[in-house]
Amino acid sequence: ATTYPRREPIHAYDRGVGSSITGGVIYRGGRLTELQERYVFSDYGSGRLFALTPPATAGGAWTRATLVD
Repeated sequence: ATTYPRREPIHAYDRGVGSSITGGVIYRGGRLTELQERYVFSDYGSGRLFALTPPATAGGAWTRATLVD
């Protein structure tokens, strides 16, 4: 079996926002330029759709935007 090093989450939120991150993908399509290179994911518990923007500098925080509430 292959083992991988443990990594900390890139983003976390409290239960008031949601309860279960479901999947996700870094968008690299050409139609939605505002989502380019952002991590798009949903929360099963809340039904919300989010996008994370990578930090501008190494070690910075990812920022979350709600796309569908």
